[in-house]
Amino acid sequence: MNKRLIALGLVLGLAFTGCQTETVSEEIQTEELSVSKEKTKTEITTKIHNPDWMIAIHNPDWMIAIHNPDWMLEGYASCEGLDAYTGSENLSVPHSAEPKLFGGITKLNNLSVGGMLSICGGLDVEGSARIHNSGELTVVGMMMVGTNEQPQDLIINNKAHLNMNGTLIVTGDLILNRGATLEFNNDLEHNNLIVEGEIIRDDYSFLSGQYNDHSEHEHTH
Repeated sequence: MNKRLIALGLVLGLAFTGCQTETVSEEIQTEELSVSKEKTKTEITTKIHNPDWMIAIHNPDWMIAIHNPDWMLEGYASCEGLDAYTGSENLSVPHSAEPKLFGGITKLNNLSVGGMLSICGGLDVEGSARIHNSGELTVVGMMMVGTNEQPQDLIINNKAHLNMNGTLIVTGDLILNRGATLEFNNDLEHNNLIVEGEIIRDDYSFLSGQYNDHSEHEHTH
């Protein structure tokens, strides 16, 4: 009788151990599957926020060429030696103002151009950016409107001009109203257009010049 009880105990013990082993095995497989899914999710997220062209923007060949006068157009021999902008973070250039030219990196909260403004180096506008009727903005280098956290639109109004020699990044919509002009003055190698929102154009607006369009959507009217 005792032998039978001992044997039965051993059988039950082995069965219980087997169940535990299967449970642990299932937990390990579930954990591995969870880690695999998390890894895949991380890889996808990383790719979204670090596409190939975004890496190139932070290390572009044309950024080195900013101090090389060979690619400068519209009479800008070099960005060196130009006065940096030191005024208000809300820059407004009225139609009646004298033409303004600044060098280096100009960082602003808001930009309103009704007259003539030229930036040689870089222009970073965290808030709204608008070029009003008959206003003209020329940028040699890079221009960025808005932030990833707070996208902003770039609005170009009737008879207003934006002349780009480099890369334009708009985190919101690029809006070209009737009679507006966006012109890329440099060659295809140095010009880039990146719009995170929509490109909204009036039928009588103008988008010209050679540029690489990295915006993943159709232009709308």
